[in-house]
Amino acid sequence: MDLSRKLAAWLGDLVFRGPSGEARVTLTFDDGGVPQLLVVVTPRKGKPREKLHVPKRFQPELADVAAFQLADKALLDLFAKDFVGTGTKGGLELVLGTEIGPPMGAAFAIDEARGVAYLGDWGFLRKVDLATGVVTSLALGAYPAVREVRVGPDGAVWLLADRDSEAPEGPYRAPSGPRVTFGVLRLGPKAAMDPGALEERFVVTVPRNDVARICTCLAIARDGSMLVPDTEGLALVRADGTQVRTFSTPHGGTGPSFAALSHNGKLVAVTTGVGQIEVHDVSAGKIRIERLEMDEASSLVVYDNGTVDVGTRAPNQHFHRIPSRGPTLTVTDHAAHYAATPPGENPAFVMVAMDSELRQRDFEGKVLATWPVLAGQRGSRVWIGKKGVYVHTGRGVLMRIDTSADPAMQSANEPPTDVGASDPTMQTATEVATDSGAPDPTTRSADEPSTDVGATSDET
Repeated sequence: MDLSRKLAAWLGDLVFRGPSGEARVTLTFDDGGVPQLLVVVTPRKGKPREKLHVPKRFQPELADVAAFQLADKALLDLFAKDFVGTGTKGGLELVLGTEIGPPMGAAFAIDEARGVAYLGDWGFLRKVDLATGVVTSLALGAYPAVREVRVGPDGAVWLLADRDSEAPEGPYRAPSGPRVTFGVLRLGPKAAMDPGALEERFVVTVPRNDVARICTCLAIARDGSMLVPDTEGLALVRADGTQVRTFSTPHGGTGPSFAALSHNGKLVAVTTGVGQIEVHDVSAGKIRIERLEMDEASSLVVYDNGTVDVGTRAPNQHFHRIPSRGPTLTVTDHAAHYAATPPGENPAFVMVAMDSELRQRDFEGKVLATWPVLAGQRGSRVWIGKKGVYVHTGRGVLMRIDTSADPAMQSANEPPTDVGASDPTMQTATEVATDSGAPDPTTRSADEPSTDVGATSDET
């Protein structure tokens, strides 16, 4: 019930404002633990309207589930009417919903420097003002299915999307044809949210049988260089579009390959089969191979110092931090998505996005704090910023959470007392961070060097 009580506190603090007026939501529990949710809408003209939501059936052991179901239904109704919720006491600072209809996914990007967020919905790119919650929409035309959203160093917005020009059957996607087209689209930093401003930069078309060998990932470095899909699998291109080289990304396991680009643009990490990640030093022409128990990845990050973060989807849905030297650190939560603070940052922690819960762990596996996730039953992505933690759910709900407002975070923000010294790139992480207290046997040991197979063989 702790999470439900926190949900009730959040809802009680939120003020929802929309074109038709203002709304408040109150979640309470009777003596038997049965949740009741009251929505009061005060229109700009006229009397307030009340609506009480109660469970049709109630099982005491599923009290949390019932509370979240009531809250999700009520909030999605408000979001469909363009209401935006803002908090007044810290915690949940902003919550809004933009995906009305069949959910596409949870792709999003946050540009804290410019105070905006970009969300990928079916058929639309949404621009959200993080101060006011005002949403501006851009119709994507022939590229409705957004896979990734990125913001470049100059503020330009980049999208990776599937082309689909067939008329849909009902509200869902049309039957797929024999060939598949992926497009990388750009919206300039000063361009209006207008379809005419959207530029088609890279296009890849392959037979549907060959989709598995295409790495459908998009990444941007500080110098503007990018990773984009290519007929060979993946390509590294300079800011001016000149191709540097390609990477073969063979399909192995139960899902497609993942790729990541370091901020300095010098390292490329690619999943290349069951339990294998290749880290390419592009300038030196070398490859470092890392192995762990993994059929498929759900996320991949590579840092300038060579550290790799990977979230696995199968068989265990774990998070692994793999430094270039030293032990692999593992968080075992069976979650769809993870995000972590960069190596060397203090405090060091991992955000774990569960269905209806956002969980914060340190690298020893200790839970530091938990927060509710609204309308998150279909999976959520999470991103850690300087001004808060952001969650975008598969049902199109964006949340910004001020984690420092949680009393449980006071100890997390203090300097750690046990600092691992075996790896200078992991100054804030302990030597071993598996739930069992021992290194993961599926990875190389701390004393075992990374496999270096010399120069790459697939340069173009």
